[in-house]
Amino acid sequence: MKRNRITLAFLTCFLVFLFVGMYAQPVYAIKANDLGISVSKPTRSYDNKTGEFGMKITLKNQDEYLFYASAYLYNADGKCVATWDNKGEYYVVHEGEECCKNFVLNYTKYPSKSYTFVYKVKVKGYDYYFNPKTHYQEDPVFTWKWTVTSEEACGPSIKFKKATLCTLDDGSVVPRININCRNIKGQSLKMYIYDDTGDLVWEYQGKKRGSNNETAWFSWSGKTDSQQYPDGTYTVKVVSSGGLSIKKNFYLDFPYNNK
Repeated sequence: MKRNRITLAFLTCFLVFLFVGMYAQPVYAIKANDLGISVSKPTRSYDNKTGEFGMKITLKNQDEYLFYASAYLYNADGKCVATWDNKGEYYVVHEGEECCKNFVLNYTKYPSKSYTFVYKVKVKGYDYYFNPKTHYQEDPVFTWKWTVTSEEACGPSIKFKKATLCTLDDGSVVPRININCRNIKGQSLKMYIYDDTGDLVWEYQGKKRGSNNETAWFSWSGKTDSQQYPDGTYTVKVVSSGGLSIKKNFYLDFPYNNK
């Protein structure tokens, strides 16, 4: 008797599962590429006048959909510290067109060593009745994430990196001073070198920086005009046209010129 009840219960569950499966419409995971939607890697920029750091994102569309885009910034502790949206309104990106938006913020108000920038796109115009193979019961939401460091987001800076040796086209080996540049695009750097008595022995005007994150470098053979200076400790000073200044002592070796 007990065995018959178990068998009956099993058959009942099986029939219910079979009946539901016959009438239920399958749901498939869908990707942005399936809808012809793509998002570019952000173009990062810093505005020296406002102190704002921007993440410019381009959304491209190969079909006709309504979009609702929003962005969020999370600090290193996972807390959301900033939100961007378009007040809940959808907008249209026509087939073959693109939409660019620059998400700007003064990051100095949110001290953290790193951030996670999250970009979300909700698609409103997706009609699953004409796409049964990619049926999705709710409006699809797609998410992209990128890391933003406080160093690139919180203002211009120039910092010395380790000095190295550089081989020039004529085969000479000279000291190379490396400088890490952040958010000084369009500015130029000028280098001054002083000997151990404080006398200026060399200066050089560099070109304008072409990007917001790059390494600038200067090389000096140890020779100014016709005078060859010896190996030793020199004070190197670098000044940007935007007013930044750094100074450090380096031991400079001139192996080629001292042969």
